[in-house]
Amino acid sequence: EIIRRANQGELAAITALSETGRQIGRGLAAVVSAFNPKRLYIGGEITAAWEIIEPQIREALVENTLTEAARTTPVYPDTNPAEYRLLGAVALVAAPSFAALRVG
Repeated sequence: EIIRRANQGELAAITALSETGRQIGRGLAAVVSAFNPKRLYIGGEITAAWEIIEPQIREALVENTLTEAARTTPVYPDTNPAEYRLLGAVALVAAPSFAALRVG
């Protein structure tokens, strides 16, 4: 609903999505600083507002990382978010089968 309203030009919805993008960017800055990935993918319904959130994500990366490589880490919208949700669900179900044995 918020994305639909933002696409219709509603200022409050655009502001909400911009702030969401900024917060996502702040979180990604921590990930980039800790793990130095070559690229990042964002999935989910939020990618329907990519043109609104991407500049905010990029700005937050620039402001919250220390190196030029971190600041320029490519960030892409994921075009297949449902597939990753399924993989995540499978991982949660399968995890106990691969967990280390309890000691003690």
